[in-house]
Amino acid sequence: MFEEISDNSSVQRIKNTYQVALKFLKDEFAEDEAAIQQVKLFYARFIKNVRVVRVETKSMSHALKVFATINNRGVGLDAVDLLKNLMFIQIKDKDFEKLKSKWKEMLKILYKSNENPIRFLRYFIISKYDSERIREDKIYEMVR
Repeated sequence: MFEEISDNSSVQRIKNTYQVALKFLKDEFAEDEAAIQQVKLFYARFIKNVRVVRVETKSMSHALKVFATINNRGVGLDAVDLLKNLMFIQIKDKDFEKLKSKWKEMLKILYKSNENPIRFLRYFIISKYDSERIREDKIYEMVR
């Protein structure tokens, strides 16, 4: 089944994910061959109908601008993803890793505290800027 597929890293990750999922199904549902066949059918359709496109850019900032443009026309992102992208677009390439690390650290703390990042940001804005009311779905527009 895999012989016809090009071997770039994205496709390789898809193959690896399929193998892990298949192993899980075999281990957990060894008696249920129908479930395993459904996964194989899904994978075959996925590989046949999905194309992985690699876009190379001059810089991380440019890549994030391309990302934002593509997502404006595709599946919507939540406000946290949009805010993250907005911040990353505005920094210099040399600061990218530092911001990326800080962003991950912040999310880890919030999730560990069972806090929704966008709700936390909403409360922060209300307290910091003496704002009486702001809806979570309007935060990105406000910050933008």
